[in-house]
Amino acid sequence: MDRKTDACATGAPRRRAALAGARAPHRPLRVLLVVLGAVALGLACRSPAHADEPRDRHDAILSAARSALVAVDLFVKLPADDDADAISGAGEVMTSFLEDRQLEQLARDKKAIQLMGVAVAPRALVVPDTGVDPQRIERWEVTEASGRRTLARRSGVLLDVPALVLEPIEADASWTVPDFTDAAIEANTPLVAVTPQWSADEWVLAAAPLRSVTAWEAGSGDAAAGESFWLVAAAAERGAAEDALFGRGPRPAAAALILDAQGRPLGAAFASRVYARRTVPPWRAADLRTAPRMDPDDQVRDRVRDRLSGSVYPVRIEYRRPRGGSQTFPDSELLGWAISERWLLVPHGIHRTVAARIARISVR
Repeated sequence: MDRKTDACATGAPRRRAALAGARAPHRPLRVLLVVLGAVALGLACRSPAHADEPRDRHDAILSAARSALVAVDLFVKLPADDDADAISGAGEVMTSFLEDRQLEQLARDKKAIQLMGVAVAPRALVVPDTGVDPQRIERWEVTEASGRRTLARRSGVLLDVPALVLEPIEADASWTVPDFTDAAIEANTPLVAVTPQWSADEWVLAAAPLRSVTAWEAGSGDAAAGESFWLVAAAAERGAAEDALFGRGPRPAAAALILDAQGRPLGAAFASRVYARRTVPPWRAADLRTAPRMDPDDQVRDRVRDRLSGSVYPVRIEYRRPRGGSQTFPDSELLGWAISERWLLVPHGIHRTVAARIARISVR
């Protein structure tokens, strides 16, 4: 027993020594793996200095756009002859007839056409032109980012872009103008476009980078050879006539706010492309302020009436009822321009199927 005990006593240290010797070569490798794992974990957990910059810049861009863009509600009214089939002179064109019906439904439901524009001056707000007849407009309501509401009226129509200029009705009212920068831009300057989108009865903002492009064919279109420009948005997916034809109501429309890479507002785009060194189409804030515009329709109408009163004659077109049918077109009240002693020019188009139903044309 003593010998066995001594053998066990002496064998245990030998086995422990052998095991320790077998594990000894793997200890440095295990330590190295532990160190590398710790370093990798530290690198993964540590946020790099530039990782937060794009997110911060994106938030700054949306914050600048949120304060620069202004919501506008366009309310329409029923025509004076609400019992008539349509506004005089518009019923012979099917799309005009449907557009008129949609506006009447908006007026009855007391709903507004949603727009979004940009204030370029304390008393000048530029919004997209929806093409609504001024006689059908009841009021404009402007809502700033702070929630302040202001009643406005149309003060002009821009000639180089499809946009209108609004001004406050109250003499002492004004809007907050964004801090537009006049920084020069080049063809390779990265720009950002913030495009408002109407979704689920509210405006949402989407920011997208813009890169300059050039025309494939040098000198094609309105671009000079080798001239660069930025595509802000594609062409309209559908027009007002198509909206009316398929039963869609007037679409919300908004200006695209253009900012530089630092999030500083440069202007607002109302066309599908913008140029670095062109003022047409205007999109920089300074160019929108001084862009050529036309006076409101009532002032233009008065001037035209005074100048052409001696050569313009009222024209009335009456339509006959088709045989075996009950549908009739309302009479059209138009204006004709005398271009000679026996010729009268009526600037109005009528489809041939409708023209075949003309019963009488009278000139007063």
